[in-house]
Amino acid sequence: GETRLGPYFYGEPASIAAAINTRYAGLPIECIYFWASVAGMSEQMVAKNIHTILTKLGPLLRLRTP
Repeated sequence: GETRLGPYFYGEPASIAAAINTRYAGLPIECIYFWASVAGMSEQMVAKNIHTILTKLGPLLRLRTP
C-alpha cells in the first residue's frame, strides 16, 4: 500500500496513483512534480525510478477524470 513520509508518498504505482487521485480529487491539477532520486542513490536506481514513473504511474494518473 501507500506510505506517507510527511507530505510525500512512496510505494507501488497503483497505490500511489490512488492516493494522489484521492487527495487531489476535484482540484484543477495540471502538473505534478516527482523526485526520482535522493542523495547517494545510484544512477541505475534513478533510471529505474524514472522508467517506473513514466511507464506505470503516469498512465494511471492520466486515467483520472477532473
